[in-house]
Amino acid sequence: MNNDSFYRAFEDRHRGSRELIKSRLEVYLPFIDSIKKAASTTCIGLDIGCGRGEWLEFLSEQGFEMHGVDLDQGMLDACQERGFNVLPGDGIGYLAKQASSSLDVISAFHVVEHISFDELQRLADEAQRVLKPGGLLILETPNPENLAVASANFYLDPTHIKPIPPMLLSFVTEFAGFEHNKVLRLQESKEIRDKTFTSLSEVINSVSPDYAVVAQKTANQDLLDLLKQPFQQEYGVSLNDLVAKFDNRFDLTEAKANEAEAKAGVAEAKASEAEAKASEAEAKAGEAEAKAGEAEAKAGEAEAKAGEAEAKASEAEAKASDAEAKASDAEAKASEAEAKAGEAEAKANEAEAKANEAEAKASEAKAGEAEAKAGEAEAKASEAEAKASEAEAKAGEAEAKAGEAMHHLHLILNSKSWKITAPLRKLVYFLKWFKNGVMAWLLFKPHSRPRRIIKSLILSLKHKIARSPKLRRMVFILLKPFPKLTARLKRVGQASFYSTPPFQTQTRDDLHDLSPRAKQIYTQLKQAIENQKNKS
Repeated sequence: MNNDSFYRAFEDRHRGSRELIKSRLEVYLPFIDSIKKAASTTCIGLDIGCGRGEWLEFLSEQGFEMHGVDLDQGMLDACQERGFNVLPGDGIGYLAKQASSSLDVISAFHVVEHISFDELQRLADEAQRVLKPGGLLILETPNPENLAVASANFYLDPTHIKPIPPMLLSFVTEFAGFEHNKVLRLQESKEIRDKTFTSLSEVINSVSPDYAVVAQKTANQDLLDLLKQPFQQEYGVSLNDLVAKFDNRFDLTEAKANEAEAKAGVAEAKASEAEAKASEAEAKAGEAEAKAGEAEAKAGEAEAKAGEAEAKASEAEAKASDAEAKASDAEAKASEAEAKAGEAEAKANEAEAKANEAEAKASEAKAGEAEAKAGEAEAKASEAEAKASEAEAKAGEAEAKAGEAMHHLHLILNSKSWKITAPLRKLVYFLKWFKNGVMAWLLFKPHSRPRRIIKSLILSLKHKIARSPKLRRMVFILLKPFPKLTARLKRVGQASFYSTPPFQTQTRDDLHDLSPRAKQIYTQLKQAIENQKNKS
């Protein structure tokens, strides 16, 4: 394998394009311009390890007379293709042959990481000798402050020996006798410079990947002052800068956490206040619920009164029908009397006048009596109708009040406070239900499941005993010493243990459990049955 062609191909792949490298070299212009201003003749520069010649081209464009030295023939061929003045050979050896105070700029871009520390010190000493007063030494190299560079990228080039920290390279120039030196951190992204906070990934990868040490040889004060501003400026991003920004991120996070905690405290206080208001609203809701219950009770009472009034109206209607029946009966009797009077007229022509007069009087008396009874019945019917209307009005009023109560109840049920307190009410209802259920089990209450199951078992046993006379006699003998237990067992199922057979039904004339309308229908049916019996 041709090592010369390999290294040129390697640089083309990993160093970047020619235009990119030249754009990166513009950072040195403030130093170069100051040297040009101080020079009375054409400035002369030497680039050790000139590579593809980007620096030779850049300074030639600034009016410098440039020379280059490199060991790689492939790189020298690239420079010679562009017409640059380059020579093969060892750069430090070439520098040692130059006359003292003969050059304005000596540069070595990505060279020092390829040589030993002794050679580095020799390079600095020879440069200090060969440079003119105020002349510049520029040494650029990979920056080991960048953790990705120090741990991985530095070793992409198999000719690299070891990385050199910025403080060490700076001290080498200082020890060699240079007046000033400045560390320029290079090639970081613009975004990382402007960021207030950084991530861990940026701390590892985003420190300036390269740096340079620019050292100036001692000169008169006027010449030193020309480069004062470039030497005072700060360049690039150091590891300490990104670590500080990383720490600031945690400080801000902690501050935000404290602020969030404070806001949470305020929110908790507001939540407590809201809970208190919710409790107050629940109390008001309970009061409103009680009022609604009271209104509902009044509505029920009004409904009961309306039913009672309806029953009375039905009774009055029944009485009116009875009165009408009596009037018809009276009319029938009057017709019968008239017929008898006619018969009397036929039998006794002599007393016809008297009979007719008596008949007329009798008819008039009976008709008046019937008319009076019918009027009395009509008056009673009117009175019943008035009472029914009054009961209907009261029922309407009660219905309106019930509607108003339902409206208030609807407003309460759809209010925000009622919805907010819904979970609390459900919890209360659940606790009441749970408490009542547990107490029912523990106290063996009438409607508890254990009691229902035992009652069902006792009823089944009673039915079985009732169907077996032999078992009944045996049980009677066993229970005879325990009359209270016998009486209690008789009450289970509301059936006689000894006399009433199982599943026997009993008729009831008790109407207290019926509704008013059912009572009315029952009364009418009973009346119709009695009337049918009377006709039969």
